[in-house]
Amino acid sequence: MNLMELPNEILDMIITYLEPEEISNTCQVNKRLYHLVHKNSRIRRFPIKKLELLDVKEHVCIHIWTDVMRHGNKECATFCKTTHHSQLFHFIYLFKVHSLVIDGRSNKLRNALKSIPTWWLDSVKILNIKETQCDLDMLNFMRRLRNCPEVSIDPHYTINYISDVLLEMNSLKHLGLKNARTVLFDDNTLDVLVSLSNRSDTGLKSIEVSDAVTSITTNKLIEFLSTAKFAANCTMKFEGLDLEENELLKFLEEQGSLKASAADNYKFTLGDREITLSVGRKTDSSDSLSYNE
Repeated sequence: MNLMELPNEILDMIITYLEPEEISNTCQVNKRLYHLVHKNSRIRRFPIKKLELLDVKEHVCIHIWTDVMRHGNKECATFCKTTHHSQLFHFIYLFKVHSLVIDGRSNKLRNALKSIPTWWLDSVKILNIKETQCDLDMLNFMRRLRNCPEVSIDPHYTINYISDVLLEMNSLKHLGLKNARTVLFDDNTLDVLVSLSNRSDTGLKSIEVSDAVTSITTNKLIEFLSTAKFAANCTMKFEGLDLEENELLKFLEEQGSLKASAADNYKFTLGDREITLSVGRKTDSSDSLSYNE
């Protein structure tokens, strides 16, 4: 029997047992299989460390980092491919991506990202959206990346309230929010972070919020420190906070956990967790920590 005489349901099952190289070769010569593969979330894919999508005039540059074996040793190799925006998924569908970087300069990339099916995004565990002029709809995009626990976002003028984005996530280990002058980060955001951290296997590893519209009260920050789940070593940086320092110091001293403090910088322990917290203004590199006896 000719393989192509089989119904789509049977071909779909066969496809899931093919190696990525076999899928690639088959799709090049058979359009029917090509369309079936693009809709099959169970296909075997090449594991990729990092994939960066960068607008280059009328094209999109696909930059790939992956592990290769050379002379018996594992090394990192990089590859680069440039294609039209409309052909983006055609070149990446066989990749199982761990870290996804998006650097958009035009709305053509935004439209190309919409064409990527949700099943392809399920493997992404680190998302980094760089400074961009691409009008990416972050809320809808994060709905398709609910299982990605590490997110870094540079300026995004389509975001007004970072909590709306976080509510689309299942858990969180890292949050980076840079140069986001139109984005609100407030007490409600800390409540969302508590919930996300407690659903994470390791807890929060790092938070960096700079140049956002921060509106966090001292009491809420103390509540956050008391109830959130943190990784063994956690670093947090919040710029532009107007805190009651004495209240924060009192809380840390009552916990018996304060190790060191300087202007707007604190090192302390919560249980067996080591926490470094930076708040308020940017500190000069010459600031030194004063250690408690």
